[in-house]
Amino acid sequence: MSIVAMNWAMRQRPDGPSAQIVLFVIADRANERGVCRHADPDDIADISRQSRATVFRRLDELERVGLITRFLRHGERGEREYEIRLNLDAVADYDIAQDRETGRRVIRLRDGDAEAREIVLRGSEGERGEPAEVAPEALSEGGESQFETRGESQIETVRVSPVRLGESHSCDSQKKNPSKSPLPTPKAPSLGETPQGGRGNESIEVLPDQGLEAFRRTYPASSNRPAEVVRLWAGLSADERRLATTGARGLAEQRRRNPRQSVLDPARYLRDPALWAEHARFAPAEPVLPVWVRRGSPEWQGRSVLAAIRRRPMSPAARCDGQDGEGAWMAPLPDHVAALAPFAAVPIADWPIVEPNTPKFIRWAEWLRPLGVKLEAQWERVPGQTTTLRTMSKTINDAPVRREGARVPCDWPPARTGPIGTGPPATDPIDATAADELAREGRG
Repeated sequence: MSIVAMNWAMRQRPDGPSAQIVLFVIADRANERGVCRHADPDDIADISRQSRATVFRRLDELERVGLITRFLRHGERGEREYEIRLNLDAVADYDIAQDRETGRRVIRLRDGDAEAREIVLRGSEGERGEPAEVAPEALSEGGESQFETRGESQIETVRVSPVRLGESHSCDSQKKNPSKSPLPTPKAPSLGETPQGGRGNESIEVLPDQGLEAFRRTYPASSNRPAEVVRLWAGLSADERRLATTGARGLAEQRRRNPRQSVLDPARYLRDPALWAEHARFAPAEPVLPVWVRRGSPEWQGRSVLAAIRRRPMSPAARCDGQDGEGAWMAPLPDHVAALAPFAAVPIADWPIVEPNTPKFIRWAEWLRPLGVKLEAQWERVPGQTTTLRTMSKTINDAPVRREGARVPCDWPPARTGPIGTGPPATDPIDATAADELAREGRG
């Protein structure tokens, strides 16, 4: 139990003891930051001695006035984990009444300005007859919460997916059939130009709908409110659209690594520009187009030597329409891979062995790193050298001698050529001294 959360709950003045008890139960299970994890509504109903439907109605009231925020997480095994966050900066004093003119149930904050602080309760008759704050489509798990009334200081999160936790009230049985031909949704201004008051600059030029299909294909979740996504996308500038799409690629990459990661509804994602830059950090690099490498060319021979260093087979050569001779499509590599071409005719058994933590090994590791090869030491057989092994049962004559190291085409790497060249190999005293220093650092 958190004393801070409990004292905060005691300062609130909700309508009746039912909501007060629900608030006490949540505060009793919250931490110092006001976060109540594993806030299952069934547990709250059992502790507060109230029905489940009553608890959901009270949670709806508390969320409407901005005292709490509800989220739904998924555990490692896919089970639901409810979470409620208390807005410790908010103070609410309200009662529930029925408007005599409209007949709808409303929440009136007792602050002397009831008309300006009137909140319509979900499920009232007046609310069903008027345009809803959200789209009429049903929200699925992982979608956006239908409650858009928020306090200015309410806690926000960008790593969980808020959903509606409330159950339908008895008054919600009469549902309004959505129109088959809805009116066109007005386009929203750019999110970057919208001030805190919610009013955008009416003179902002709305760009045409460009790149929306690419964004939908990239984003790892579909929206339950496609019209809202179209409206938000139309209000973005070209730079914002590029950043939003890049963030969608990063979110898709995170979802690929962790399939259980929750994903916000695209409409909620587009409304929060801070999410774009956060997820853009995880976006993979732009796909690199393969290049055609002709068989017998210096690059082909250099790649064959590189494959031998990695102890992997060379890509098979084949013919391709529009290309000269046989070859293969391969990922592009730096130009100095062609410097290995002269060693293609040398058998691997004749290659020298460089021992780990030596200047030669370190220089070769640095030379191969831009080519995507990590030089690793292993036990190599030394050709032409044998030894005698004596075991407890027998003696083995002419046993091959093995040394720990890596086979490379020559003692020192060849000179790099091209835009990333570093000059001649370490054969002169100056470079050899520098290599010795690197070796000592590696041993340290």
